[in-house]
Amino acid sequence: MTDWDPFFEPRVIAVVGASADPNRIGGRLVRYSVESGFTGRIIPVNPNREEVFGIRTRPSLADLDEAPDWVVVALPRERVTEAVEQAGRAGARNVSVVAAGFAETDDAGRALQQRLTEIAGRHGMRLLGPNSNGFMDVAGRAFFAFTPVIDSARPTPGDLAIVTQSAAVGTYLVNWCRRIGLGVRHWFHTGNEADITALELARVLAERGQVRGIALSLETVRDLEDLHDTLRALATAGIATAVLQAGTSTIGRLASQAHTAALIGDENDLLGDLIASAGGYPASSIAGLVNFLQVAVDHPALPADPRLGFVSTSGGVGVLMADAAETNGITMPTLSAPVQERIRGYAPFSHPANPVDTTAQVINQPETFPRILRDCVDSGEIDLLAVFIAHGLAGAGDRTLQRLVEAATSRPDAAFAALGILSADAASALRDAGVSTFSEPMDLTGALRATVDAAARRAAFARRAAGPRPTRDGGTGPTTLLDEIAGKRLLREAGATVAPGGTAADAQEAVRVATDLGFPVVAKLVSPGMPHKAQHGGVRLHLWNADAVRAAFDALTAIGRRKTPDDFTILLERQVTGVELFVARIRHPRLGPLVGIGPGGSDVERSGAVRWQWGPVGAAEVRAVSGLADAHADAVAALLAAMETIPANTVEVNPVFLTDDGQAVVADALIEIRTGSGGQP
Repeated sequence: MTDWDPFFEPRVIAVVGASADPNRIGGRLVRYSVESGFTGRIIPVNPNREEVFGIRTRPSLADLDEAPDWVVVALPRERVTEAVEQAGRAGARNVSVVAAGFAETDDAGRALQQRLTEIAGRHGMRLLGPNSNGFMDVAGRAFFAFTPVIDSARPTPGDLAIVTQSAAVGTYLVNWCRRIGLGVRHWFHTGNEADITALELARVLAERGQVRGIALSLETVRDLEDLHDTLRALATAGIATAVLQAGTSTIGRLASQAHTAALIGDENDLLGDLIASAGGYPASSIAGLVNFLQVAVDHPALPADPRLGFVSTSGGVGVLMADAAETNGITMPTLSAPVQERIRGYAPFSHPANPVDTTAQVINQPETFPRILRDCVDSGEIDLLAVFIAHGLAGAGDRTLQRLVEAATSRPDAAFAALGILSADAASALRDAGVSTFSEPMDLTGALRATVDAAARRAAFARRAAGPRPTRDGGTGPTTLLDEIAGKRLLREAGATVAPGGTAADAQEAVRVATDLGFPVVAKLVSPGMPHKAQHGGVRLHLWNADAVRAAFDALTAIGRRKTPDDFTILLERQVTGVELFVARIRHPRLGPLVGIGPGGSDVERSGAVRWQWGPVGAAEVRAVSGLADAHADAVAALLAAMETIPANTVEVNPVFLTDDGQAVVADALIEIRTGSGGQP
């Protein structure tokens, strides 16, 4: 059982390979924490020097007088295993290996990395890296990373943790946060992840409850089986999580003849869907990630449909903000008549509808500006007030900026944001007052929308009953693809609503079946060897009379004799009308039970509109991913519940028709059962 306190809040740290050269890696790993005022104990280890940066060195780890919380190893690859062995003997709890040249390079490096893992495990140590830049505990002033970013500007303490597999992305994020003044508590670069992974650290951070937001940068998700548990822990803890994906993940392609196999083929898109469904924010850019996190960390109590107010000296900027708000689905309510009258009483030159245009006249009557801000906030009619800072490059002394800082400081219960091009000291002054900062209206409104949507999904995901935990062998093994008739029989027996129909052996029987069903009808060529019949011309729609049915039967029979001569059936069904939907439930070999929902029809693979989430799901999750009205969301949830009872790897229904009377009617189905599962009808 890992004791995580020394890991996250170390007090004694030994640096093996410590250097007196301030620019070498071994020098930076000591110097940065010394310069930052680390209040714990640093023990430099170097047999060739008596002291570095004024601290007495030790010849080796065997000469330590107390067990360190961390040993940071800054030695060449060939000397690392010996140092890690000595760290274990010295009683170290954790070891960080910053050297490169391990599994990322060659077979010899992979063997060395495996050896490091074995040594750390034998001594009960946790291993960060190898090929790690290190870590920061900003609140404790522990900067045991060697990135030159620390030379230019150390992060300010705050409520954000950054965990990255890439050192460059991590330092990029640290820099960006420093530029806008977003406070950071921890940064960990996991490197090759021989032991500790980014997902494990995120999960532990959630359990510790010391941060309000986490930025994750993932290049390869090595422990997919833990992805669900990590996101669930973060959702349960109410921690805003943004994930930046770079590269691909070894998810494993689903072996299936259903549309589903192609639809989940893009690994990053699938991971993005799952992250979003669990309440995370799948960021496509670093700017988007930082914008999301600053709103989420600064304003965690925003309602699901936040009302935005905007104050500007420019009507044009107000129009841009209103357009951006509309694009991102953010409400900008017109202030009530009493509030507008109150503002006009002391600022008759203003246009206080919302956006509130103070006009340039406010320059001559600056005392009115803080009153406008106060009246907007006190109105109770907006949830976040944004203010345009026209002269942000003038610095923290800008008069508009100072008035906003005063307003935010006097109302810590209110949510404020600033829009403008800001100097570093201007951004810092605003952030110190709890004001989020943005340079573009679209950035602000997009981050606002993403934050409240993620919060709603996060709460829903935390409330959901836990599904089966993913396993590496789930969903594998031999399978049998049922034809449409057999698949629909299983769905009907499970309680799903299926389009009424019947089979016919000849054209005359086809006319009798169609007459009993009631025109119009659909005729289909059904064969296990032709799962996607529409691609082969195997579907005839809008058959309004007996002649049309006879002609369709003959045409489909000809196709069947040509394509699958020994195994085909002609199926006739009452033609159903309504909105077409694609619904699938699969058991992914590594991610576990997944549900996909999107627009249905023959072009489902090309549309790119199917969204995936972990199953099982209920009506609330269906509504969240599809935007369906309550009746149809309930019907689709009932269909998914029926699909869940079928012992199959894949249950795909496409299309499902959402009818005017609120039903979800299955018009076509593909079911792939595991051989010997008992699901074969």
